[in-house]
Amino acid sequence: NIKKILLAIPNAKWYRSNAYWHLHPCPLTLITSMLDRKRFDLKIVDANINDYSPDTFSKIIADWQPDLVGLSILANEYGITGHIGAKAAKKVSSDIVTVLGGVYPTTRASDVLDDPLVDFAVLGEGEFVFPQLIDFIEGKGELPSEGIAYRENGEKIILPQQNYIQDVDSLPFPNNDLIDFHRYANESFKHVVDAPRA
Repeated sequence: NIKKILLAIPNAKWYRSNAYWHLHPCPLTLITSMLDRKRFDLKIVDANINDYSPDTFSKIIADWQPDLVGLSILANEYGITGHIGAKAAKKVSSDIVTVLGGVYPTTRASDVLDDPLVDFAVLGEGEFVFPQLIDFIEGKGELPSEGIAYRENGEKIILPQQNYIQDVDSLPFPNNDLIDFHRYANESFKHVVDAPRA
């Protein structure tokens, strides 16, 4: 069963030591707003703004013991950071379900699935796909019909998103109570073109 879900932003410095991406984790706050807080314990970890090493990230996972770790990767060139994050999770326990989301898996799903430490990838908008995926993992629903990538019997199954969310007003507000919002307001870039819904 999936009870504890840890969603994370990998550290951009895992790719390049001089990388600097201090952005509000809007995709993760949107995802958590779609999940039932009575059903799940949720945690957002921003390894980027906190400059966590892979070992520190792994220790956080070991201390909190999530059932699922989701990693959001902003750009293709930072794809390796998602794989490093998945490795950190599987280092704690091979039973932890690992899911990659964001631009990188959306545009390079096949490359993501080359990594056996990644169990699923969410392609495109994850607000509805991710909760459906959790239901599927728990045996409570069908696998999403689009916006998902996974392996089955050694074969890559890639189902790109076809139907996009038309009414963004139907989405709840981002769930900022799991982050230090004021820290992002003071330390992050003041414009976030990647997150127009916020």
